[in-house]
Amino acid sequence: MNPARQRRSTVYGRGPFYITNTEILNKLRMTNLTRTTLDRSSDMDITIDDIKFIRLVYQLAAESASLNYDPFAAILVQNNELKYKSLDVSVVKSNPTLHAEVNVIGEYCSNNKIFSLEGYTLYSSTEPCIMCSGAIHWSRISRVVYGVSQEKLKAVSKGNQKPTCKDLLFGSGRTQVIGPVLEEEGMEIFQRYPLIPKQERHKQIFLDQ
Repeated sequence: MNPARQRRSTVYGRGPFYITNTEILNKLRMTNLTRTTLDRSSDMDITIDDIKFIRLVYQLAAESASLNYDPFAAILVQNNELKYKSLDVSVVKSNPTLHAEVNVIGEYCSNNKIFSLEGYTLYSSTEPCIMCSGAIHWSRISRVVYGVSQEKLKAVSKGNQKPTCKDLLFGSGRTQVIGPVLEEEGMEIFQRYPLIPKQERHKQIFLDQ
């Protein structure tokens, strides 16, 4: 692989199985599926309960930021009943994998000895990343409703372009992805609590002790 190309593009996997985020997006384009086809959600899929739970998860994300965590949160809902909630605890627990979505799935399943979350809806304050989309796939969650899109998040985080959750989960055929929902309300959180890179925040918390 051209070293210059590797520097410009995040690499997923190692050795002969590596793939860049640009290559992921190119592979998705090569399927000749239009955005209308890939986006299986519509305004008709959003319910009043979805609005209620998205606003709840926004409240939790703001609470997370006020506690010096990252401004992200996720909840699990079954039959319109809140089952579990989580903030993004990756920095405070020194575990880069503990995004809110991964943590809410892992803790809830472990605590309740559950392996499949069919029939559950995951609400996330921001669109799930590649890692979190993988956790959603393996836990067989039926619906995902998110607030702020990866595109809008990139505008404030200045990070790399990433595949969307809808693109990543489309092939499974079992998870409906809805979003963005009330995105402007979600973006207000990042205006109140500007994003600081996780590594920088981790150093501030632990190396300054």
